[in-house]
Amino acid sequence: MINIIVLSVVGILAVLAELILPGGILGIVGALCLVSAVVMTFFEYGAAAGAGAVVVLFIFGIATLNWWMK
Repeated sequence: MINIIVLSVVGILAVLAELILPGGILGIVGALCLVSAVVMTFFEYGAAAGAGAVVVLFIFGIATLNWWMK
């Protein structure tokens, strides 16, 4: 459980940092962390929790994109 939370937090912070610091490396690292967190959620807690994690990350991604565009 703690690994999933740490990967999610690191992924979110890396993606947010990518909005400020150009280059692409932080965005890729953040995306990989978030995908790893979702995959770990699927394996540890099943399909329902994994699908919930995907939905939460999708909503977070849309909200971040909306914030960045403004």
